[in-house]
Amino acid sequence: MKCIDLGNKRPFTSTRRSVLLCIGATILAVGVTNTVASTDQPTVCNSSQRSFIILETYDGSIEIEVFPEVAPEAVAQLLRLVEGPIYRDDFIASGPERDPAGYFDGLLFGYALPGTEIATSIRPPGAAILIRMQIDATALGLEDRRVESSAEAMDVWQHEILPYDTSIHGRKERPGLLGEWMAEWQETMRPDFLLGATQKEINEALGYMYQSGLPSLPVRRGSVGLRRISKEWSTPALIIALTDRPELDGRRMIIGEVTTGLEIVEHISRRRLTPTKSESNRPLVPVRITDGHLECRSASEAELPITKEDS
Repeated sequence: MKCIDLGNKRPFTSTRRSVLLCIGATILAVGVTNTVASTDQPTVCNSSQRSFIILETYDGSIEIEVFPEVAPEAVAQLLRLVEGPIYRDDFIASGPERDPAGYFDGLLFGYALPGTEIATSIRPPGAAILIRMQIDATALGLEDRRVESSAEAMDVWQHEILPYDTSIHGRKERPGLLGEWMAEWQETMRPDFLLGATQKEINEALGYMYQSGLPSLPVRRGSVGLRRISKEWSTPALIIALTDRPELDGRRMIIGEVTTGLEIVEHISRRRLTPTKSESNRPLVPVRITDGHLECRSASEAELPITKEDS
């Protein structure tokens, strides 16, 4: 269990209060697993059914079909959280007694990049629940994508590798291939050493890890992924793409796609944002998820259109 303050993205200090928060996060994570596993209702659909996460808002419903085969362990963990119950008032701010609820009940769409993507917020304490990323680089064709020109090499160096190296490693010794690239850059000030490098090699040099045998999905309009906090771990926060983002393939774990309500996602992404720099991608009045639940549907049921009589 890693204790991370997602608010300021710095490790907790060793003060008494921070230690207590860290312990509380760990206990909550264990409590979530035990509580969800003990519910009477099935929390994960069987293999003959299709899984849908339904997010109800005052703007309308967003339906997300989830594909367990793309990341089996990660999706199973997420679907158990959807139904819950996950509330532990001991670790939530004081207030009226709450009924048990699912992970997304009451959360906000607290992040928006207009016309590009939106994401749900994270239920506090932020680092209590982490989901290990499961991505197959081969399924995404990352071994076939190569840096083919000096201009492309400079673009990759400036926008992908150098910012990562500066923010993470600073002046420290760089590991493996990243260290070799940095040494060559400091000697020649030219990134031609990237010519011929595959996207998989670049991602692995930056710390991403891959598994084999998974039908991983690219980041495309309507795809739903989990918002990551490191190269290895994601949070349960859902991030919905409104445009193709091939630069994120292999860096974001996609677990499903929006089947209904993409126009609502578009509307949420274009709401007015807060004017402050520190919260430049936070909606001024975020949309709240009034209910988030799991629906298991047969293949035939999932393909039937919803009529007025059914609604």
